[in-house]
Amino acid sequence: MASSSRGWNKFSESPLNPWLKKHLASVNIERPSPIQLQLIQAIMSPDGKRIRRNIFGCSPTGTGKTLSYVLPVLHFLTQDIRPYFALILAPTRELAYQIYQIITILTGSTSKDGSSTMIKTLLLIGGGKTGLPSNETELMGFWSGKPNIVVATPGKLAEQLTRKNFSDHTGHRSALRFDFLILDEADLLIGPTFANQLKTILDAIDEHGSGKTRQTLVLSATLTSALEQLQKIFSSDDEDSKPVTINLLPTIDEVKQQVSSNPNLDQRYIICPEAMKPAYLVQALSDIPFKQTIIFCSSTRQAVLLHKLMINLGFDEAEVSCHPVLLVGSKDQKGRLKSLEKFKSVKSRVMIATGGLAGRGLDLPQVDLVVQYNCPTNPVDYIHRVGRTCRKIDFEAGKTRTPIAASKYYGKSILFITQYDVDLLKTIENFVNIRLTEENQIDINNITNILKPVAIALKDAELSLIEEEQMNR
Repeated sequence: MASSSRGWNKFSESPLNPWLKKHLASVNIERPSPIQLQLIQAIMSPDGKRIRRNIFGCSPTGTGKTLSYVLPVLHFLTQDIRPYFALILAPTRELAYQIYQIITILTGSTSKDGSSTMIKTLLLIGGGKTGLPSNETELMGFWSGKPNIVVATPGKLAEQLTRKNFSDHTGHRSALRFDFLILDEADLLIGPTFANQLKTILDAIDEHGSGKTRQTLVLSATLTSALEQLQKIFSSDDEDSKPVTINLLPTIDEVKQQVSSNPNLDQRYIICPEAMKPAYLVQALSDIPFKQTIIFCSSTRQAVLLHKLMINLGFDEAEVSCHPVLLVGSKDQKGRLKSLEKFKSVKSRVMIATGGLAGRGLDLPQVDLVVQYNCPTNPVDYIHRVGRTCRKIDFEAGKTRTPIAASKYYGKSILFITQYDVDLLKTIENFVNIRLTEENQIDINNITNILKPVAIALKDAELSLIEEEQMNR
């Protein structure tokens, strides 16, 4: 594990470029998280010089992995401004867009020395406009502008690299000698889904030997057997060339302990008949105070239905001010990013999502209520979803290994239980070694009054969804 005691514990004391430290101070980021401190110190000497070591960094979602590599990349880039300096790959469009936003926030303001304004970043994710041209001619114009940093999903980048006219706009492929290759959520990137695309990318950027000098940073929130195998491939007999491993992942026992002992995490359940779940959910959202909530559904269809139900019941109206958004894979890319942006800016207070899209990489720190509309069959899924609240970490208190170690931030989790889920509830309780408390803040007596309007709104939602499904066949 990399050392974390090399002379600085505040960004103001770090060897980072002054304009970066100024930007961090302007957004009240004073102290690095453990992954930020250890990764930066692993590749940057106390006097700001580069240490060329490959890095394997594992840390839970929400602990600041993006800044851990963006800051040193920007620092070294300003010392050597040139095209195609860093390539950042992410498995999902949402995560790639989030990384792109962080970079543009840090580089977007004008500084007197001009450092930040000289940096060009290209986002390649496809699927509609996201702040860059989607028109192919305009996109090639971006390539010909020779960006310093490219943030991409593997599919879109591989498509661009294999285009017949690609070299016409960028010059010979030798131009793509990236100094940094960063794999974010690498456990997903090196899986079978992206294997062919990743090979295409590596073949293209290594065509003229850049792989021998390139520095690779591998980041993940999960340590898988595939990542361990990748570590062996990068390993070297030369002690000075061995990759640095930074493993801040909690063990499953540590996570279970955090879930069971965190006094700021209120874990509850609502038990109700399956047919009455929509009415109970509506009543719960009306009675339980929250800033933002994520409602996890087991399927895309169910998430779409609940979203339509809430719109039909007026949750999007000004007096309710919930403005629910939908984050599911079937939604087009422009719609997904619009939903995510609306939720992250707190213009929406309710996100309805499937576990996959809302579960990895996304930074949503304002969530103080997690609703699991379906009882997960795997207790580990319960833990990961519960971990979506209490996301702020008390680094100064030394609680560094899991995102639900906060001491100042409170959250509530509600698990919906039907007559078919009692055994699953017992399994979850035994796994985390606590007994969940039945939710007592909802007006049970009023549920009978809203059953009819909820049923009508749900029927309208089902008819609307069926019509959409038929149109898309």
